[in-house]
Amino acid sequence: MRPTFFSLLIIVLFIFSSCQRAAWRKQIKGLKPYKKNEFWYEKFSSKSAGSPAKVGEEVRIDYTLQKGDQILDHSYNSVYPILVQIPEDRYDNFFTRALKLMAEGDSLRLLIPAAEVPELLGQYVLEFEEEDLVTFTYKMHQIKTQASLQSEILAEQVYLDSIRLKVPELITQFQNQTLPNLQKTSSGLSYLIFDKGSGPKAMNGDAVSVHYICFSDTGKIVDDSYSNMVPLSFIAGSQSLIEGWSEGTTLLNQGGKAVLFIPPNLAYGAQGNGDAIAPNSWVIFFIELMDVQKK
Repeated sequence: MRPTFFSLLIIVLFIFSSCQRAAWRKQIKGLKPYKKNEFWYEKFSSKSAGSPAKVGEEVRIDYTLQKGDQILDHSYNSVYPILVQIPEDRYDNFFTRALKLMAEGDSLRLLIPAAEVPELLGQYVLEFEEEDLVTFTYKMHQIKTQASLQSEILAEQVYLDSIRLKVPELITQFQNQTLPNLQKTSSGLSYLIFDKGSGPKAMNGDAVSVHYICFSDTGKIVDDSYSNMVPLSFIAGSQSLIEGWSEGTTLLNQGGKAVLFIPPNLAYGAQGNGDAIAPNSWVIFFIELMDVQKK
């Protein structure tokens, strides 16, 4: 009897599947399966103590995404740390289940079928066939408990509330020329440094990240990046920003905090800025230099 098309197709698929399983076996050799072979992993520990991440804790990690030995993407040069809060089990996915295997100082290498994680491959999704295995590596830098995290959030809120109340008072003192420790640049920018910072100094051309609270000269808050939890990222010295802001950034080191009193010619000039900043008026910024990436 001659084989039919469907029987030939089944034979071909069986041979392909067998070859694929053989290729997978070679790649996952020596790795530990997670539950019903959802993924395979090996863990490297640099510490002898410590508990794995738990629900509600915030972790700081780095990662790499690889196809075989080729690194396609990684976070080690990222401006911002990769922070993840471990969710409840019902919201778990492959990524957070992997993080729960790690304690502080641990590294994890794992393999998973590309078809299972297309959302994590991003722009590299076309690099993989569905049958390919993807390699991820994770490094667990820090784990913050829920209590520690809540304490930090509360302390930050208290501090920022104090800044929102204090700066209008400083504006009044500035206008009355009674503000102590005020400094001034040759351009006319006045500033008061709270904390100069201890990291690298921002210079023109560096990629920087800055949190800020903007006040009008009446002391009214105009904009507040802390409320959105998204700092402003830009190139120091960029002409897309008002001159006083660019210059003020370069007065600080990473981690520094200051209040900038920016005259109209270094701010929004005769045009002002909508209803928020009147024409020919000063604008005041509290700034915190979060990150500096040297050019």
